[in-house]
Amino acid sequence: MAQQRQDRRGQVQAITAAATGLAYDFFPFSEATPNTKGLMFHSDQGVQYTAHLFQHTLKDHSMIQSMSHRGCCWDNAVQERFFRNLKTEYLNDLHFINHASIVSAVEKYLSFYNYQRLNSALNYLTPVQKRQELLNVA
Repeated sequence: MAQQRQDRRGQVQAITAAATGLAYDFFPFSEATPNTKGLMFHSDQGVQYTAHLFQHTLKDHSMIQSMSHRGCCWDNAVQERFFRNLKTEYLNDLHFINHASIVSAVEKYLSFYNYQRLNSALNYLTPVQKRQELLNVA
């Protein structure tokens, strides 16, 4: 039991490290970088988002950082729910050998979530279908 708990703790630490890497990798440093001036980046108060390097990266790109209040998941309820689904529906049963395998797994889930997974809050449509429905009305 103690070994399982230790293995689980190691997996959580690996996922946290990967999330930090994904957060930093979000910013492509190239000439083709889109204009991000005034773009708001909202997150929880996770260690990857409170890191000075990440905060300076946002400032370097003229982005505004927004964070949930400590312990208040309602500030970011949609994202919190998505990440809960990602972890419980997909990541919890997987083991990763490197950062690239985690990125690949998350990208695969994002595709599933947006194009195949029916959402009861969207009247059993996928997010892509709901967006298209809203665009057709507008």
